[in-house]
Amino acid sequence: MAALTGEAPKTDASGRFVIQRVAIGKGKALVMPTEGFQPLGTRDYTAAEGQPIDLGTIEVVPPRIGDAGTFGIATHVDGDKLLVSSVKDGGPAANAGVQVGDRITAINGRDVAALTLPIASLLLQSGNIGVAQPATLTLERAGAPVQASLVSVKW
Repeated sequence: MAALTGEAPKTDASGRFVIQRVAIGKGKALVMPTEGFQPLGTRDYTAAEGQPIDLGTIEVVPPRIGDAGTFGIATHVDGDKLLVSSVKDGGPAANAGVQVGDRITAINGRDVAALTLPIASLLLQSGNIGVAQPATLTLERAGAPVQASLVSVKW
C-alpha cells in the first residue's frame, strides 16, 4: 500500500534500501518504476521472526527507450527452465537459428537462473526491448550448447 501512496522505501545513493518491518512468512519485493505499474524486477523472500533479510542484488529490466522492438520469439517457463515457445518466420531469432523447444540458459553471458526466470523472460519480451538492441543467447538443444546472436527489429 505504501507504494500506491508514494511512501515506499527508496534507495540511497549506493542503491541500497532498508525496510524496518515486514510480516513473518513469504513475500515478494518489487522494484517499481517512477511511472507505470509494470515491475522492473522482483525477488521472493521468506521472513523469519527477528532475522534480517538480505535480498542481494535484484536484477531489473530497464525501461525501453525509443520504438518497441522484438527478437521474434516468445518464451515460457517450464519448471526451472526458460523455453522458446514460438519463433516468428523471418524474424531475428529465426535468422539466428533459434528453434521452438530450445532452452535458454544465458542472455548476454548472464545465467538465466541468476537473472531469475521472470526477469530473463522480460528481457526478451517483445515491446520491452528497443529497436536495434543486440543479444547473445546461449541455448541448450538436445543436450548441446548453441549460441545465437540477434538484433531486435521494430515490433
